Amino acid sequence: MKKKIFGLSCIGIIIMGLFLVNGMISTSENESNVTKAKEENNMDNKMNEDNEQGPATKPYGDQERMERLEKGIMLYGEGSKGGYYGTTVNSAYSEKIKPEESTSNNNYSVVVSFTVKNVRDDGKTVNPSELQFELREEPGDKSYEGQVLPDKNALNVQIEPNESVTLDVSFEVPNVADEYMFYVVSSIDPTDVHWKVNDLTSSTN
Repeated sequence: MKKKIFGLSCIGIIIMGLFLVNGMISTSENESNVTKAKEENNMDNKMNEDNEQGPATKPYGDQERMERLEKGIMLYGEGSKGGYYGTTVNSAYSEKIKPEESTSNNNYSVVVSFTVKNVRDDGKTVNPSELQFELREEPGDKSYEGQVLPDKNALNVQIEPNESVTLDVSFEVPNVADEYMFYVVSSIDPTDVHWKVNDLTSSTN
């Protein structure tokens, strides 16, 4: 009889143990599922934040720049490389012309500083004297021809391979516009690239 009671007690303890183990497993699984759900929710929130903030800010500047370059428009400090010349516009400014110095009865001059580099692959020199310069008001149909300032580097110079020269070109204009487009015209190395010339400060001589 005692053996029977003892056996029943053991069975009961085993059954209770199984219930406890099962309960612990279920609790652990529930906690794991809750943790996993929280992690997935945090990840979803992070992705939503990235979608709301990232694409709205980062790609816009790059896209705007790409659209500008597709139109062949460059800004100060940006350069264009052809087969003969590498050209970079450095800066520009405007100034009032003294009456005795004007050659076209215009009141102002816009001076564009740019650098020309010899980028030929054959090791030969280049002579930038064949270059012509044009300043256009866009939108609009007004354009002006430029002349290299005589007190700066001469236009008629031989530029050695990988060497460069900085030139200042002056355009006489009746009034200073908010914005121009600067063109370097070459018969041997033509390009459609042009530079936006803006933020011009005017000084009175």
